[in-house]
Amino acid sequence: MSDHATGPLPQRTIAKYGGQYTFLIHPTTAGLPGLTQTLFSDKFAFQQTLTPKIANVSYFDTMSGRGDFHSARIASGIDVAVVGTTATVTVTLTKPIRDLTLKVPTAWAFASSTVGVKATPGAVVLLNTVAAGTVKLTFKTSGTVAAAVNPAPGPTKTTTTISIPSPTVPPPTPTPNNPRMVDDFADPSRYSSEQNAMGYYTGDDGTVANKTSVQDDWLLLTVKPTSYWYTLLGAANTCNDFSAYKTLSLAVRYPTTTRVGFNVVIQDVDAASCSETTQHPFNATALINAATPVGPDNWLHLDLPLTNFGTFNAKSLKAVTLSGFTTNGLIEVDYIYFS
Repeated sequence: MSDHATGPLPQRTIAKYGGQYTFLIHPTTAGLPGLTQTLFSDKFAFQQTLTPKIANVSYFDTMSGRGDFHSARIASGIDVAVVGTTATVTVTLTKPIRDLTLKVPTAWAFASSTVGVKATPGAVVLLNTVAAGTVKLTFKTSGTVAAAVNPAPGPTKTTTTISIPSPTVPPPTPTPNNPRMVDDFADPSRYSSEQNAMGYYTGDDGTVANKTSVQDDWLLLTVKPTSYWYTLLGAANTCNDFSAYKTLSLAVRYPTTTRVGFNVVIQDVDAASCSETTQHPFNATALINAATPVGPDNWLHLDLPLTNFGTFNAKSLKAVTLSGFTTNGLIEVDYIYFS
């Protein structure tokens, strides 16, 4: 696109479905040979307005930096071997690369790595710049692994996906060391179908200022005090057993640096009919206000002991809800899981 084009910019569509585009703009003639230095105020004003609006769905880098990253990622390889309940992931890097993200099955529990990493359910980031060579990571898992693939280019984050087939035996009994992912928001098309990672309904009932959507691999909420968002933990009129878990975890981020407090609510149902719902809220506003710093580069990880929610029937859970927002604002959510 050029700075003479008209019509809406496609950044949200690209961020949602993957891809990239180049936007050519000349807000000044500085550095251009044979031209008097001139500042085009309209183009400069547009640039200043555009940048913060796309900051949370875009990746900013120099041409050489982005090119080096793509070159290193495309040239990387990955292999997976499972022996018993241990999966070993071997990443072969022919060039140095920074902050490479690997997507793994959410049931896998990270065990070790030969380089520094940040591990969350379903993803591991190789932190900082990793030199060319071999990186080994191990995970605890009871599944079998399908062929691993290198990812297609994405606009903001780079991922390598390891897929695991549907189990042919019942899933293992949940334990505190076996996190149960409610949603990692890794699939925009799945979320567009109003389903979480467990396959159950999720939505906002039209209460938010703009339709809730998944951007790249996080949930974007445009909220007001009367908004709410929820995600179901099972089918209608069922009692869902989460009694093996002790903690509810989620990560939030504020792209405009405006803190928005809210309640995290666990809903349970009566054991007799599995239909009568009771709300059990925890006000997370104090935790949010105490966090420093906040902004588009800072995720706030909330690990909430289930004892914070008072007395409820952990064998008859229905949903997790976010509500009671303290002001208008934007909130991004990266994951929600029990452990």
